[in-house]
Amino acid sequence: MNFLLKTSLILFFLGGTLGPIGDMFHVASKTTGYPDHYAFYLLGIPWWVFPFFGVSGLAIGLSYVFSNNAEKPRSESFLHAFYGPVVFLFSYLLSGFLTFAKTPLFLHHLLLGSIFIMMWWIYGRSLRSFLLSIWFAFIGIVVESTLVHYGVFWYTEHDNALFGVASWLPWLYLTLSVTIGNFTHFLMKFHQK
Repeated sequence: MNFLLKTSLILFFLGGTLGPIGDMFHVASKTTGYPDHYAFYLLGIPWWVFPFFGVSGLAIGLSYVFSNNAEKPRSESFLHAFYGPVVFLFSYLLSGFLTFAKTPLFLHHLLLGSIFIMMWWIYGRSLRSFLLSIWFAFIGIVVESTLVHYGVFWYTEHDNALFGVASWLPWLYLTLSVTIGNFTHFLMKFHQK
């Protein structure tokens, strides 16, 4: 199995597990919700969410590889590289907790924005990683807004002002992009040895 296939499988698995964990917490905290007409649910989320997040993680990670495969990861160990996706999951869970607690929206932006800046400083620290993060935040908002528009799921009325999605959602995509980008570069380097 070549290094690109190994990396792709790990990215798909990581996206298909960590993303749904955060999504389950969003449903439990009433940050988001799904209609009840899907065939199979697991802890409040439909079956298709798992592969959807898997493909999303794969697309984000591989875009970093194909945009500049020569870039070196900022992580020298698996633990340091994996810390990024764990912090992303933490920020995902935090966003649900802040919504559940009905905290002011500026606090969402302050905390989630600070996490992104910290993760970018640790794992990105380049114009390229910043621009890719902006790109994926834009794509993520477009995709989620489209899904909300067609009733596939929804955000609560507490904050759905950004084309039907939460105004703090871009911070999650920014953090996801920079942490998955670094993790992908680490995996590629590791599998090429």
